[in-house]
Amino acid sequence: MPRVGSARISLLSAAFAVAIILVPNRTVFAATLDYTFTGVASGTITGTTNATFSDVAFSATFVEDTSAIIDLGSGYFEYNPVSGTFNEGAYTTTITGAVIEINGNPDTGSGAYETANLFNSTYDNGVTLNSNPALLDYNLDGTVSTGTVLASSGDLAPTLNSMGDGFSTTTGDVVEFTGLDALAFTVTEPSTGPTSSVPEPSTLFSIFPVLVGFAVFRRLR
Repeated sequence: MPRVGSARISLLSAAFAVAIILVPNRTVFAATLDYTFTGVASGTITGTTNATFSDVAFSATFVEDTSAIIDLGSGYFEYNPVSGTFNEGAYTTTITGAVIEINGNPDTGSGAYETANLFNSTYDNGVTLNSNPALLDYNLDGTVSTGTVLASSGDLAPTLNSMGDGFSTTTGDVVEFTGLDALAFTVTEPSTGPTSSVPEPSTLFSIFPVLVGFAVFRRLR
């Protein structure tokens, strides 16, 4: 009897070993990602709130479903339109109709490339992180961090695209940037960390017959 018990234990161990070998870990990104622009800027808030801010830290965070990414071709990818939380000092609101645009193509031939842009709905106001290598081939579907880029950083310096129209908010305000000293673009997975490892469903189905075979063999013994 001890020998039969040992045989059964060995069979079960072998079955689990095969299952572990056949189920590879696959690194995947979550369907939902947090897109955050942070920096130091100056600007105005008009409408329900009337105020100005000068060289103040700000953040704009957007939680988006990666399945909604728009492929514009030639390395351009976009979320349009989106809404997100805007913070400047003690002021917090939700900006609406924003556009997040990435150009991860290094071979555009002219103009800026490898850039991260935050525009309003009509592209009349926004901030741009210029020519950052971290954005090479990036298409908005995974985590990325550019670090903080200061206005004195030469070609990598952030730029301001201000044409008179700011970001609309749900509180009836319009937020407009008039100066930009620093900017960073960071994409993270909410709460779960940068990556998670899961088995492919097809692989799970493929090992099912193997486990059944071991169970039948064990029964016959």
